Amino acid sequence: MKGEYGGGAFGVNFVLHLDDGLRQLVVPGNKTTAYMPTEYDPLNQPLEEEFYGDIALIYLPELVTIGNVQYPRLPESRKEINAAPVLVTGGMGMQETGQTGKTLEFVTVSLVSAVGETPAFAPWPIESDHFVTLDFVTLDSVVTDQDTCEGDSGGGIFIPSRPWAKETKDFELELLAEELVGDEDVLVGVTSYGSASLSCGAAGTFGVYTDVLYWKEWIERTIERVEREGAGASEGGSASPGR
Repeated sequence: MKGEYGGGAFGVNFVLHLDDGLRQLVVPGNKTTAYMPTEYDPLNQPLEEEFYGDIALIYLPELVTIGNVQYPRLPESRKEINAAPVLVTGGMGMQETGQTGKTLEFVTVSLVSAVGETPAFAPWPIESDHFVTLDFVTLDSVVTDQDTCEGDSGGGIFIPSRPWAKETKDFELELLAEELVGDEDVLVGVTSYGSASLSCGAAGTFGVYTDVLYWKEWIERTIERVEREGAGASEGGSASPGR
């Protein structure tokens, strides 16, 4: 798939993780289209906005024919996000062993900054449309950090719905079961980058995410335009038709 931004090319891989533990590869066809905010320009942004607009929408007709796919909803307000007892993020990126993951894995993390706020421990300014997470877990008196890693970028971070407490063995979600009140997952961000100078999950590491609520109007406007005009509509964002 060819990307208009910077004249470069990028690839997209889709894997559906099914309830029975199996995985289904979805091969993008020639109608796949990527939409990115026109503001996304990491080569020319000032340092404090280096990855501003690091978010994209993918139109993939192949997913329409696949049933029983549960999509998270978008957040309704900042208040809803701030009230979340915990966030969940995951992916198949780099593990502690240095190897790429073979299965989809999840970790619980906590929101530690407002959108656009740079925490005291961050060695660089956080973009105005990003937020930071930091979390640790204590097992058998051993404290370890939890974080996403290389290869997890582009994945979602969300407020987990009520079923997560029952369907997982994560002790933190089990402890917070009564506070998980919704029946739908709420997508609050997209994994952007992390503290590259530290190993993922090492003490002091943190994750940085593009805020979905910040871009909600752009998301809804782009989806509405595509539904109205069809894939390839590029008003207000870059459209990158697959080939």
